[in-house]
Amino acid sequence: MKYLVVLILGACAYWAYQNYSLSEAELSLSEKLRHEGSVSASEVFSTAKELVVTICNDSELQQAWGNTPDKCLQQAQNLESSCRQQVFADTEKNIDSIPGIKALLAQYHRCVLP
Repeated sequence: MKYLVVLILGACAYWAYQNYSLSEAELSLSEKLRHEGSVSASEVFSTAKELVVTICNDSELQQAWGNTPDKCLQQAQNLESSCRQQVFADTEKNIDSIPGIKALLAQYHRCVLP
């Protein structure tokens, strides 16, 4: 019984970590947001591109998705222009919340990643 409780607590902690933690790149945006009150969409786009490269270069993740890092990077490069226009049409727009930043990052990643 106690093993079941430990297992459930571990699963809950993992779920919370996945849903509420910030990556290093998101954390830098978060810090800027905290200090300046907002970040530009172009800064979010730069961070989104960095995260795509990091995700694509994770060979274990790419293998799990049935892909390779090179194919992922190529696809991201091919889709970058259209996804940028689609997600970051107004690069001068200021984002003033973490959920707003995460929404743009997620939308861009869904567009360019396999």
